[in-house]
Amino acid sequence: MKKAKFLTILGVMLALGVTACNGAKTSTSTKPAATSTSRRSSTSKSTTSIYTPPAYPDGHKFTTDTDVAANTEAGTAAYKKAVCDDNDGAIRLTVNQSVVTYASGSTRKSGTPDGYTKLSSDGQSFSFKIDVEKAYTGVLYLFGCMDGWSTDGNRNAGFYRDGSPSAKIEVNATEIDSAGQKNKTYRDYYGEDQIDTSLSSPSDHLSKDGYAPYGAVTLKQGVNEVKYSRLQTQNMLIKDFVFVVTEAK
Repeated sequence: MKKAKFLTILGVMLALGVTACNGAKTSTSTKPAATSTSRRSSTSKSTTSIYTPPAYPDGHKFTTDTDVAANTEAGTAAYKKAVCDDNDGAIRLTVNQSVVTYASGSTRKSGTPDGYTKLSSDGQSFSFKIDVEKAYTGVLYLFGCMDGWSTDGNRNAGFYRDGSPSAKIEVNATEIDSAGQKNKTYRDYYGEDQIDTSLSSPSDHLSKDGYAPYGAVTLKQGVNEVKYSRLQTQNMLIKDFVFVVTEAK
């Protein structure tokens, strides 16, 4: 009986020991798995929430900009020019908005950082002239462009508002057709994080640069005048007008 009792107790102890080891193994093996899953989830969330606007429009990779001087006699502004690094014929002409001239009665929105332009009221306009050596065709991009003030409407703002253009851009008195952007918002170009309604000043947007295509453009050889007119409240904060063009045939 003593031997049988001893064997019974030993059997119970062994059973408990095995269970305890298995439990420890289970606990040890599931803990890292849970941590790993959590880490992957966190990384995934972080990756999807960060949006980086394209460094170059349409995949073109340009060489270093060269300065094109203003033609004082013709009243043109200085701008920057770069050619495509892979020799596909594309040329980039960049005009910073610090050079614009405001039409009579037009003013830049108070607080707009240097190099950015945002008109104060509907119907106001600004313009600039550039002198180009050849006739070009291509696309006008607005760089660093978005609505710069924090209103709820900005999350869905774009080149159009309620089906109507927010602005009108003319080159040599011919309006650029921006209908291709009618159903797009700034989020399509800059991502969710780029349009933050908590921002209170346009200076908060300075790191949110990116290219947004506006419409097809034609530049003639010589002096070209570009005019921007604000049509309704939801308009753009613009840093550069960028023409990505090729020589007209």
